[in-house]
Amino acid sequence: MIKDTITVHKRIIFNGNGYDEHWIKEAVEVRHLNNYPTTADCMPHILDKKNVDMLTSHHVFSEAELKSRCEIMLENYCHNIIIEANTMIDMVQKQILPTIEKYASDLARNTLKKKQLNENIACRYEINTVSRLSCLTDEIADKKEALASEAALLQQYPNIMEQADQIRDTLLPMMQDLRKACDEAETITAKNYWPFPTYADLLFSIK
Repeated sequence: MIKDTITVHKRIIFNGNGYDEHWIKEAVEVRHLNNYPTTADCMPHILDKKNVDMLTSHHVFSEAELKSRCEIMLENYCHNIIIEANTMIDMVQKQILPTIEKYASDLARNTLKKKQLNENIACRYEINTVSRLSCLTDEIADKKEALASEAALLQQYPNIMEQADQIRDTLLPMMQDLRKACDEAETITAKNYWPFPTYADLLFSIK
């Protein structure tokens, strides 16, 4: 039985790095396996005919129960991501942007003091840092506003599958873009200003 099972299902067995892009390419293009990278991609397939037939034939679920289950799981997915998006917006508005602005302002003030002491003092680091942080402040603010608008628009989708698709295709990429800009700002903001623990703090602070 084990031999027969392995023979039949061998194409799904992989003992290498399952996180590597080469495995995804091999799985899809060589082994012809399905690749559903997000929850919004996966959930609707519970209603595929073969799945419905299998689950109903064994009296696990009725077709109506499967449809309800799919909708409930997608609703939970959408609600969770919207909560994450709104939390991100709140963190950016109330903590990250004020932190970046304060550090840039303090750095600019110190630079002016140095120049007042001696106008020939080199302040290239301070000037470049303030300039970059100012650009990032505008970028983060713009991305935050765009994310807030998109999160609000999601309520206009009455169909939960359409809402899930919109989250997958639009909202999550916008959150990733905003995170990228915030991450860059973190790398050039003094640690004692940043309001959240760094990865190093999380990994190595426990003695």
